[in-house]
Amino acid sequence: MAVDLSGTWTVRTNNGIESTITLPGTINGAGLGDPASRDTEWVSGLHNPFWYEREEYKSGDTEDLHVPFLAQTRTHYVGKAEYLRDFEVSEEGEYYFFIELSKWRVTVAVDGEEKGSDESLCAPFCFGPVYLSAGRHEIQITADNSMQHPYRPDSHGISDALGACWNGMAGRIEVLSAAELQAERDARRAYAASHPCRAEVCGRNITINGKAQYMRGTHFGGGFPETVYPPFERSYWDRIFAVIKEWGFNFIRCHSFCPPEAAFAAADEAGLFLQIECGMWNRFTPSDEKMYGVLLRETRKILEAFGHHPSFVMLSPTNEPSGNWYEPLKRWVRDAHAINDELGYSGRRIFTAQSGWYYDQTPAEISGTDYVYFHRSAYGPINGGMIRNSRGWRGKDYSPSLEGCTLPVISHEMGQWCAYPDLSVTEKFIGPVRGGNYEIFKETARRNGVLPLNKELTYCSGRNQVRFLKEEFEANFRTREITGFEYLDLHDYTGQGTAVVGILDPFFDSKGYVTPEEFRQFNSEVVILTRMDGYVYKNTDRLSARVEICNFSGAGITAAALKWKLVRGTGYDGALETASAEDSAFEQAHAGIIECPAIAAGENTCIGVIEADLSSITESRSLVLESELIAKDGSRLSYNSWRLTVFADDGESENIGNCSDVGTEGMSDRERDAAARPVIARTAEDAEALLKEGRTVIFMPYMSDMDFECPPLSLRNVFWNAQMGPKWSRPLGISV
Repeated sequence: MAVDLSGTWTVRTNNGIESTITLPGTINGAGLGDPASRDTEWVSGLHNPFWYEREEYKSGDTEDLHVPFLAQTRTHYVGKAEYLRDFEVSEEGEYYFFIELSKWRVTVAVDGEEKGSDESLCAPFCFGPVYLSAGRHEIQITADNSMQHPYRPDSHGISDALGACWNGMAGRIEVLSAAELQAERDARRAYAASHPCRAEVCGRNITINGKAQYMRGTHFGGGFPETVYPPFERSYWDRIFAVIKEWGFNFIRCHSFCPPEAAFAAADEAGLFLQIECGMWNRFTPSDEKMYGVLLRETRKILEAFGHHPSFVMLSPTNEPSGNWYEPLKRWVRDAHAINDELGYSGRRIFTAQSGWYYDQTPAEISGTDYVYFHRSAYGPINGGMIRNSRGWRGKDYSPSLEGCTLPVISHEMGQWCAYPDLSVTEKFIGPVRGGNYEIFKETARRNGVLPLNKELTYCSGRNQVRFLKEEFEANFRTREITGFEYLDLHDYTGQGTAVVGILDPFFDSKGYVTPEEFRQFNSEVVILTRMDGYVYKNTDRLSARVEICNFSGAGITAAALKWKLVRGTGYDGALETASAEDSAFEQAHAGIIECPAIAAGENTCIGVIEADLSSITESRSLVLESELIAKDGSRLSYNSWRLTVFADDGESENIGNCSDVGTEGMSDRERDAAARPVIARTAEDAEALLKEGRTVIFMPYMSDMDFECPPLSLRNVFWNAQMGPKWSRPLGISV
């Protein structure tokens, strides 16, 4: 009978202080350790260590600490901590001590005698066999969460960015008999047998159990503000995985992080795929056998603990390695395959040499990895060989960056477009993690008089964010060499400067500016795509949009039809108005049906071209191009839409002269009409003079006349966040 060691323990910290603690739990979760202060040595490399000297962060000097670059734990502790308690076994024999998760080196002593020591950031600890007589015994477990190896401090296995620098124990803490331990191993084998999985690379596709999958992924690096440590209850993982699926995703990349058993079990049931990583964001070189040995041991532990799960289809050693990493990590792919096969899990997963960086070779020459996971190839005409951001938008793709690549490619950390934070989220940080960063943002907004506009700013910037995400997702789908992407991130990232990049908040709750139904238009197994030159037209132009279907439904589609129409829109968010009789007549004249050729599974198929004459539009207006793919039985297979703007061209050129052009005396009526149009002024003096003359003015000062506090406007939202990547231009889009 297993002995459950959860409950009350004595903990002795490295300053000699003894306290009681409830395990599972952590020192900072219990309010122990050092109170967070401006002198706290956060485990993080991606922040300004002198943040408290900036005027807007002066609150960091007070006892009521607010840290701007992460959601901080209220206390902080790094080092050794000793956990002590008594336990009893009813029979003498050999036993094993099982700890589901701790950090980083763990040593177990029983009755004053050390029984084992091991290290891991990703997998359970198991010490034994240890002979125990019947009766009571004292156990001392020493956990040391200080830096055991020269890891980059931003790895999500150890970093404070998402709260991973904790000391404690989580999940199951038990004493097991040899028979019980063997029964658990047998259960894993039986589970694997009853849950078969075959992950393969077939050309440029990744197939799971014979079905070609487009990996529509979100980043997840941990981050558990309610508990600090990863929850071990299935209910938590069932909930967030249901949310992830609701938004159209089928894949989760665990950035330098490995979740607990409950997450794998929940993913199995949800039908989600996981890419696990070995807790690293490290430097590798051919001569560093020590670090390679650490990696290989962690790899074995992960595969032993979780290799039976069918959701676990991909494994990467590290995020964005530094050093001369290619040769040692190609070696790792071979060794990881060998370990996987040795454990009896052959064919259940595929391996990539790393997540993030380009290779030393052209895309056509990359070898030694099952699939490629990067954000740029360093090859081709697109700057840096980029496979994310605007070069693939507006009907284009990233194929020039991937010329000749024969392996599956997954786009690394795309998205990253910020929205204005919904500052009501501060009310949700009621656990051991404090949203001090959001509290600073909230106070800054109050000081600048814009806090009452928080909901409006979040909505408007969020709608712009969604436009960019739609562009980026569709550019990936249009690129035949790409077979998946990882969106960074479906929910906000609370570290590294605070990246408000999600359409969900840090608690996986919607921010309210886009629905799952709208988002799935461009994030599903079957997606309608267009290739058109842009979204702004004159009424003298002709709309021409080539239509493709990206089909990863697992089956070919035959005898389908694409119905399309142009409808009147409200403008900014593309929502439709109730159509007037005039609009209905317009829609009937600007609609059509494309009879589709056979649409193969696992690839893109061009089905035809949408053509529309815009000359009947006599007033500038917003339009929405709607499309739906209809199966032969009449059911809808997919829907997508694009917002367009059409300007009526009356044949007159716009007067956007300077101040010297504005006199109206002696003008004809035609000339006065032209003069009534907006005029650009480059100096404040010109703008004032024009306004006094009754003109409509667009003030566009020369950039050389502006300082840092007056950044230029931009249609684009901030990328990742302005603390980690400060730039002069730092807007969140323009609402027109």
